[in-house]
Amino acid sequence: MIKNCRICGVKLGRRNHTARKNTTTNLCFSCIRHPPIEEQCMGITYKGEKCKIIKYRDSNYCKIHKYMERSENA
Repeated sequence: MIKNCRICGVKLGRRNHTARKNTTTNLCFSCIRHPPIEEQCMGITYKGEKCKIIKYRDSNYCKIHKYMERSENA
């Protein structure tokens, strides 16, 4: 079964970011490192810049900024 990156469609190789611990991202190395804006976290870094890490599963935030989602819903 040939898998492709879910963002750019590039064929995924053996060693890529498809399986990381308990999640399956189905993303190529390039998309993990430089995700499109709609796939980026909505958090703000301590320097006041927009976070550029990819979102975590079905959240709007990455693992680091996950706490912001809880405060947003409260």
